[in-house]
Amino acid sequence: MVTEIHYNNKVFSVDTDKGIDLSIRNDFSGRAPTFYGSEQPRYKALRSGNFVGDIKEGGSCNVPIVTLDIHCTGTHTESISHVIDSEVKITDVCPNGMIPTCLVSVELCEANETNESYHSDIANDKLITKKELKKNIPESSSGLIIRTIPNDDSKKTRDYDLDPAPFFTNDAIDHINELGVKHLLVDIPSLIKQMMEGN
Repeated sequence: MVTEIHYNNKVFSVDTDKGIDLSIRNDFSGRAPTFYGSEQPRYKALRSGNFVGDIKEGGSCNVPIVTLDIHCTGTHTESISHVIDSEVKITDVCPNGMIPTCLVSVELCEANETNESYHSDIANDKLITKKELKKNIPESSSGLIIRTIPNDDSKKTRDYDLDPAPFFTNDAIDHINELGVKHLLVDIPSLIKQMMEGN
């Protein structure tokens, strides 16, 4: 189905049969990306009395029990409740309709190549900077998708404890807030530096 969307004095033609999945899907084969030493996603069949929830084992249907670290093994969604003591749920804040969103690709910056700030040591880190965002964001929109370059398939299986993820400088986050972005999507496990000490 092809539909027209009128937004911000522009007309967009959308073929709803040709969507593109940007997510890193949950992988139950032992090859999901991991962060903070998380275990790989896994599932097992429900067993209750004589019932086995696995057709391969003679069950009448498949009923998997899934064990999944949502925050550390693939694409996930968070609300403010992830970082503060709050009862706000995604369903409380995410609109039901479409969200006007801009997709940008950004080059990473070595920490020693920028004067942008961060609240802890960043000596050997790769960063997403305000300078790079300003070069690449053409206009403000409710949603912003940030794709880091290089954008290769290793993101789908990477162990971020061995290969630390890039993260945003404080200046970059301030810039995103100034743009009025309400929904931020990224291809890295966290906006902030991984701190194994729990800070």
